[in-house]
Amino acid sequence: MACCGGLRSALLAQIGLTGPPTIFEGERGILRVMSGGCNVEPIVEDLQAGNGNLALYHAAMKRFPVNASQHSPIELLDSLVRKNNIEPARVAKIEVGVNEGILLHGGTIYQPKEVIEAQFSLRFSLALRLLTGDNDLRQYLDPVMWNDSAMLKIGKKIELFGDPTAVGQRRFACQMKIYLTAGGEFSDSLAAPKGGYKNPLTPDELREKFYRLGKSALGEEKLDAIAAGVERVESAADICAIFPL
Repeated sequence: MACCGGLRSALLAQIGLTGPPTIFEGERGILRVMSGGCNVEPIVEDLQAGNGNLALYHAAMKRFPVNASQHSPIELLDSLVRKNNIEPARVAKIEVGVNEGILLHGGTIYQPKEVIEAQFSLRFSLALRLLTGDNDLRQYLDPVMWNDSAMLKIGKKIELFGDPTAVGQRRFACQMKIYLTAGGEFSDSLAAPKGGYKNPLTPDELREKFYRLGKSALGEEKLDAIAAGVERVESAADICAIFPL
């Protein structure tokens, strides 16, 4: 939606449409409407080049169709499973430490009853990764998966707890420990998920996501044309050429 909004704004500006110069601090601006006051200092105090506090630097490209807070746990589980060849049947328990707010956000949903609950359930997302090896959107849209006995069994093995160090810049951090039925355990931690400006997705990962989601609606030839157009967008003389694609 953000990309569409940017393209739409560029096209409107191209034909001369302008907006109010005081959209933030004006009498009916965002600040007064949302907070009742007009304190612009928090907006401008960090406007130095390279300042990591700018909201722009917190924008990220999601790898999975879930709340951003679930990405680190999914990545960490996938890494532990792949590194140690852990089969679902060998797992006795999984301990997952995350930000306290995440426990309230997605830690209370055990058995989803609708799509949005599936996407916000951390247990469901982790069970999907362990059982199927992926977190594709089609899995979250499938009511059969919400009630799958194997999924629910794995969900009961997942114990979530608040990590006091997962705050501020580390609010998406995760620590995890997997206990095996035959004894033994594997653990690791992740400071932040992939997809942010410090650790962006690779071009191949972006293309894989685009083709995986796009193939349900468009043919490969059309997807190829869109991908090629987007790759050239920064040097394009006219972005209107993308829209017919």
